[in-house]
Amino acid sequence: MVVLIFFRNLAEYLGLPVMGTLGILLRARRQGMIASFRQTAIQMQAQGIHFNSTLIDRLANTIGE
Repeated sequence: MVVLIFFRNLAEYLGLPVMGTLGILLRARRQGMIASFRQTAIQMQAQGIHFNSTLIDRLANTIGE
């Protein structure tokens, strides 16, 4: 986790775009690569990935899910 934070901060310092997992899922949904953003995020939560459920709901609403 510390390494992830270090590289995220480094990328931001260098002016590189940074996107998290939910952002990648949103992009995949918009490009038709996955059928459902919400369902995929919930499946990842079930596997132990920690996402804020309220954030999932808000993001899903922005794409009409």
